[in-house]
Amino acid sequence: MTGNPHLQQAVFRMAEERSCRRRIERLASALEAAFQIPPGTHLIWVLGDGTERNNREALETWAKHEVRRIQSEAVEQCMPQLSARLHRTLTQWENDRGIAP
Repeated sequence: MTGNPHLQQAVFRMAEERSCRRRIERLASALEAAFQIPPGTHLIWVLGDGTERNNREALETWAKHEVRRIQSEAVEQCMPQLSARLHRTLTQWENDRGIAP
């Protein structure tokens, strides 16, 4: 696909969103089985945001929010490591080019 880079980015973003949605669905399915969550609507108000039609959709909503929270926490926790690695990379680049720090 050549041509419009904005179109390419939009297509890529849509593919990523589909992939993420499928992963969330698989996670929700595994949790549904592990916790033996029955069909129904009783968990919409506990796990969902009120727009879901059934327990499964509520579980998917909950899983999506929790995965985002976990990812956000992980990014915050890796900031010191990223900072140290960036410092090493830039220092090495400066040393390789003979640039004084």
